[in-house]
Amino acid sequence: MKRSDKPFHRPTDADDLELHPLVRQQLALEEAWRCLQCADPPCQKGCPASVPVKLFIRQLRNKDFRGAAVTIRLANPFGGSCGRVCAQAEQCQHDCTRASIDRPIDIAMLQRFACDHELSAGAVLPHVLPATGKRVAVIGAGPAGLSAAAELARLGHAVEVFEKASRPGGLLDGGIPPQRLPRQVVEHEVEAVRSAGVVIHTGRKIGSVAELRPRFDGVVVAVGLCRPRRLGIKGEDADGVYQALEFLDASARGEPPELGGRVLV
Repeated sequence: MKRSDKPFHRPTDADDLELHPLVRQQLALEEAWRCLQCADPPCQKGCPASVPVKLFIRQLRNKDFRGAAVTIRLANPFGGSCGRVCAQAEQCQHDCTRASIDRPIDIAMLQRFACDHELSAGAVLPHVLPATGKRVAVIGAGPAGLSAAAELARLGHAVEVFEKASRPGGLLDGGIPPQRLPRQVVEHEVEAVRSAGVVIHTGRKIGSVAELRPRFDGVVVAVGLCRPRRLGIKGEDADGVYQALEFLDASARGEPPELGGRVLV
């Protein structure tokens, strides 16, 4: 990849470009009170992470914002990130009973509100059980690896994460533009995982599981699926043709390729 010589400015949180600005408390409460509190909530069944939607919305109604954030994080340590990038319209909100009356509850907005409210209070993953004496290694500090690490730490195991990149977060860090997912949100949620006692090593590439086995009782491999899908067409390997993840990762590092005056996506 040929690097551009032009000065590059990667948008930051300070640029105020986020597609999902902070939610006002009154708006969140009004939306929470629209929830029907179904006895058997279909929205929760539609969530891949099984976030207790009914419970955290009830906590928001009671203005227990911290409790709502804790409820979300116990099911999904990256609730704030998913509130911005998850496809709720095809999942939890798609199954919302309220849609049969007027429109579905904006679950994504409520999840963002709860997790963003926690930003000022400090990151905590609660309910860590007594130490078991077991040590577990996790290879990969993306969403899957860090979620596994958080759950293992809550169960009382000593967890170390090994990441070959210079920063944790995986695709959350380098694969999603900051306008859609601010770096501050990712850093906060990674810090929440650390608060459970997880040790994260960056810049550490693991050659094989065998090198970790002597020091750990278990190893979780969460290296991600970041290889692009090939189109199988002529010219896709030509100069000036970039895969999306390759381009996004380079841009996240402040090293975007030189694209020229006309670009085809």
